[in-house]
Amino acid sequence: MEQLHVHNQKTYEKICYMYNEGMQRVAVVQPTGSGKSFLMEKLIEDNSNSRFFVLSTSHKINNQFKEMLDEETLKRIDFNIYCNLPNMNQEVMEALQPDYILLDEMHRALAKEWNKGIINLLGMYKNAKVLGLSATPIRYLDKCRNVVEELFDNNLACNMSLSEAVLDGILPMARYVCGVYSYEKDTDSINKKIEKSLNSDEEKKELLKQVKALKENLDKGKGVSDIFRKYIVSGNEKFVVFLKDTTHLKKMKPVIEKWFIDAGFSVRMYEVHSKNIDKDKEFQEFKEDTAEGIKLCLSVNMIAEGIHGDIDGVIMLRETISPNLYFQMIGRAFACGKKTIPLIFDLVANSQFISDVNISFPNELREEIERRKKESGKRNKDYEVEFNNVDEFMVMDQFMDVVSGFREIEGKLVCKGWTEEEIEILKKYYPTEGKKVESRLNGKTIVAIQSMVSRLGIKKIDTWTDEEIEILKKYYPKYSYNITELIPNKSKEAIESKAGRLRLFLEKRGIFTDEEDELIKEYYPKEGNSVYKRLDNKTKVQCSQRAKYLGISSSLSSTYTAWTDEEDKILRDKYPTIGNKVAIILNKKTKAACIARANRLGIRKKQKNKYKYVYKINILFGLILTEKEYILALLMMKMKREKLPWKKQENMARQFNF
Repeated sequence: MEQLHVHNQKTYEKICYMYNEGMQRVAVVQPTGSGKSFLMEKLIEDNSNSRFFVLSTSHKINNQFKEMLDEETLKRIDFNIYCNLPNMNQEVMEALQPDYILLDEMHRALAKEWNKGIINLLGMYKNAKVLGLSATPIRYLDKCRNVVEELFDNNLACNMSLSEAVLDGILPMARYVCGVYSYEKDTDSINKKIEKSLNSDEEKKELLKQVKALKENLDKGKGVSDIFRKYIVSGNEKFVVFLKDTTHLKKMKPVIEKWFIDAGFSVRMYEVHSKNIDKDKEFQEFKEDTAEGIKLCLSVNMIAEGIHGDIDGVIMLRETISPNLYFQMIGRAFACGKKTIPLIFDLVANSQFISDVNISFPNELREEIERRKKESGKRNKDYEVEFNNVDEFMVMDQFMDVVSGFREIEGKLVCKGWTEEEIEILKKYYPTEGKKVESRLNGKTIVAIQSMVSRLGIKKIDTWTDEEIEILKKYYPKYSYNITELIPNKSKEAIESKAGRLRLFLEKRGIFTDEEDELIKEYYPKEGNSVYKRLDNKTKVQCSQRAKYLGISSSLSSTYTAWTDEEDKILRDKYPTIGNKVAIILNKKTKAACIARANRLGIRKKQKNKYKYVYKINILFGLILTEKEYILALLMMKMKREKLPWKKQENMARQFNF
């Protein structure tokens, strides 16, 4: 493989060090395009006698990773995707026997529908080393859950944000152009709202006049075509265009084509979505297209994660309030070592309306620059940004004016069920109080309040003082959200959310000392999970997992009993031949308990010889075939019956040395 970049070499060395120190689970947080897949490839290459199980979000991502590896290496790697894990057959799970489990886009492991399968997998292979990788470890729309804390005991080998990577020169600075394309629809919508409002006729007339003036100013330009003509350089670029669904794609395809033609460019478009049976072929053609003209990959729910290539930028026509999805989309434009300036066209103003505007890329970048300037100032040094002017790259195009204009007009509407007085209260107090404003609005629910602030474009102001942020940075890594007494004005939820935005993680608490193990052995049988109170910086979950690892049960639990020497002997004798069916003999143990105990003791189920019995029948009937010839015949029948592709036929034949 190619030599790792300097930043990834440091991360890889840290991963190896942490594994050598006994940490079974290690996480890497790096932005898209910074080479996370090379870390996986290096780990596989350096452990040539180990088996690997790789989980990602799609087969397309797995296939791209496979292209980086040779056939011999692929023989010791199993690939799958998260959505398949909960329904994976027990025998298939048992056959994996991985020494390493690699979780690409690890934040997906906390998804409600997939998490059960992940927990089952990690529980079955407790001795396997786990490596998790993601650009976005915080699930902002899922109560700010942090996968690094929940699955990796805060064992971080790297924690790098997109803005840090850009300012450190690891990733190129992108030109971010924010505008809107849908003002026609917005104009019709706001006109209807004005007509239905409870404003006076005179007020309605004035508001309609303001909308008309806004639209006339917009109509003077050619809109998106002007933006493309202004910022696209060669006319031979490749872009991924994100759309919300196939209906949206069909509607926008001719519009997109007209934008580029009006801008003076020729354009070719490829569709990549689940309803297109030729999606893989089209995506491959898109990647290989080197002819002159603009090349567009129109994507619906695909290519948001893991897919890289010679891409010059992205065009966002899909609205989202999810910071994770937002960063995944713009991440397609970045690639480690890219020479050209990536272009990001945010034509739906996502940077203004994701759930927390402070974590959009433009604002994250400005905050990181300010942070570095303060740090340099403390050392009496000046901090200079490598590139010229940030505002030259972060372009809020003139068409963004329509957003603030429409929001301002909506703020003047008197809506049914809301009095002018209530709206004024909302405008005055929501920015500082958030949901607590409910106590000032008699009879208004949280849902009604959130709906109205969304319509009015009111945002909650980040009211954290510098002093509060310093307290958070100092004490959160050790005490988590249990610092409300130090910051009395902030709730636990607010503390968790702010810590997530600042990318603060709890201190590593996954390693148990000999003294702590002794405490668990002594008190866990009597106290159960409550033993965590005797240990500093250990959670209930960690103590429970450690007790299971040590084979210690609690008298408080009615579902678990320790294994006796006699039961272990039965397991050793019978498990290799009958697998988890040994639970029938051990009637106090479940199949899952038998599998877990077998893994703990290093007992493996023997693989059956599928052909032995059939071969004996073959000989009995006097057919002059060798066992090898009969296996080949069975394989050919299987290939024909299942219509296996030639590649799989070759792999099966090679497996039996045919």
